[in-house]
Amino acid sequence: LTTKAELDGLKAEYKVARPYDSPVYAGWDVAKEEDESVVTVIGWDEEVKKFRILEWLAMQGDDYTDQVELVKKPLEKYKHVVKVCIDATGVGDPVVDNFKKQTRLSTEPVKFSLQNKDTLYKNLIKILRDGDLQYPANHKYTPKFELQMLEMIKEYKGEFLSCHHPDKAGAHDDFPDSLAL
Repeated sequence: LTTKAELDGLKAEYKVARPYDSPVYAGWDVAKEEDESVVTVIGWDEEVKKFRILEWLAMQGDDYTDQVELVKKPLEKYKHVVKVCIDATGVGDPVVDNFKKQTRLSTEPVKFSLQNKDTLYKNLIKILRDGDLQYPANHKYTPKFELQMLEMIKEYKGEFLSCHHPDKAGAHDDFPDSLAL
């Protein structure tokens, strides 16, 4: 998906101003049992002219009602949440429905298909290559994020770009999928 040099060029030390008045977007990769549910909140920083990862949230377990509560809480800190895109593949549909009921946020369910992932990842790759993203250098999830980003495999299946974790024990793509969403 990206190289270590490209990724290192996106790492930065920054503080997120509170209250955060600018628009934000969130992507939620809903977990299956062996993965983590990961939420990535990003916003455009007008000063540096880049998207910044403002917050990560990672949860394990399949109590999706609890997960909705855990996701809802940090999003309440932001004044202008433009959209929350939620992975609606597999277990995601009931999570999306529950989240919509529990919040007034604009929510978009996204079914991971070859076409959708192609679009999501081509957009993400452009943002990465153009250097239009910063991620926090010293966040507790930074090492997981970097590992998953560097391990991602890019391959074409017919005309569609497919990005996924390697086929090995312990490999995950939760952070990249959440960011792409």
